[in-house]
Amino acid sequence: MTTRTAPDDNQAGRSEKSPSAIAAEAIKLWSLPTQRALIVVAVGLAAVTAALFYLTLPVTQGRTLAQLAPGEIFGAGIFGVDAAAFAVIVVAAIHVGSEYSTGAIYTTLTLTPSRWRILAGKLVTVGLTALAVGILAAVVCVLAAVIAGATAGMDAGLLLTGASLRLAAGSVAMPVLYAVLAAAGAFVFRSTALGIVTPLTVLMVGGISGFFGDTVSSVVTPLMPVSAIHSLAGSATGHEGIGLLGAFMSLIAWIGIAAGAAAWRLHGKDA
Repeated sequence: MTTRTAPDDNQAGRSEKSPSAIAAEAIKLWSLPTQRALIVVAVGLAAVTAALFYLTLPVTQGRTLAQLAPGEIFGAGIFGVDAAAFAVIVVAAIHVGSEYSTGAIYTTLTLTPSRWRILAGKLVTVGLTALAVGILAAVVCVLAAVIAGATAGMDAGLLLTGASLRLAAGSVAMPVLYAVLAAAGAFVFRSTALGIVTPLTVLMVGGISGFFGDTVSSVVTPLMPVSAIHSLAGSATGHEGIGLLGAFMSLIAWIGIAAGAAAWRLHGKDA
């Protein structure tokens, strides 16, 4: 017959009073005015970017809204989500990097000895925040596209097609993935600045791979996150097209690589 030992009162009290790692990280993220402001800025930036695209069309493309196809109007507005992603990258890098710059990471490690919990808490919190921002930014950009279309005399039904809604939904993957890469980069390099540089470097490599010829592009481009994002959004061209399954697998692989690198660094002897 086995006996069960009653839980230690202190341990039980700690488990009841201590928030989960995700909840604790969410509190940290929202407790800093800079990060809160950047989250608001991210959504506002999406709206401003979409509006600027529409207002500057006569200069940048030599055409007015009325001369654009519905898909072009919608696609131009969705660029606002990309702008929001850059603000989210900064939020993610600050959330991790600031603890290293202030030395608060050592307090965190003392209060939460499990480094896996710390890593998971930060990456999940950053990812969920980026997801929320991405969804809000996409909604704002869709509304901007509908309003822009209305000024050109277009019915909303011409803009809100299955393909356009897929474009909006797929674009949300960008802030989520690059925010996780930024947080992981801040863990690896223990720096906010280098955390920001990490996803931007990945983005740049994907953007310039085509400059090195079709042979290089055919190998590198499908492996980059931009191909997965564009495949999800239905906007992939050339070597970017890897299909929905390939896109999901690519995103999972990139997140896994980022989390693995961050875990390796965090589990170092000196954190």
